[in-house]
Amino acid sequence: MKIIIVAAEDFVSPSARRAWAASGVEIVGPITPEKLDAKMLAGASGVLLDVSLDASVLFEASETLMLEEVAFLFVVSHAMPESAAKPFVVNDDPEDMQAVFEALARESHGGQLH
Repeated sequence: MKIIIVAAEDFVSPSARRAWAASGVEIVGPITPEKLDAKMLAGASGVLLDVSLDASVLFEASETLMLEEVAFLFVVSHAMPESAAKPFVVNDDPEDMQAVFEALARESHGGQLH
């Protein structure tokens, strides 16, 4: 499974990268939004977009991904314990990883999750 992460360079911690690799996930990135193109997206199971990116960047990237029919989710790098919302989190927690896998699977089968 190949997942592309669009975020700042320090978005994925070393422990998260190791945990995802141990689960059979190849993380590509983090990359800048400008690097998203058809060649990069080929073979990707999905794209994770850092929700803290500029809104116009997120909008443009999500439009590109919808046109290319690539599943994507908006994510954060750390859970927010005080928040009532349960965001998708890119970390080394197996439950958070499973939530991302399941959401991408639903998304790639026509669900409107984003």
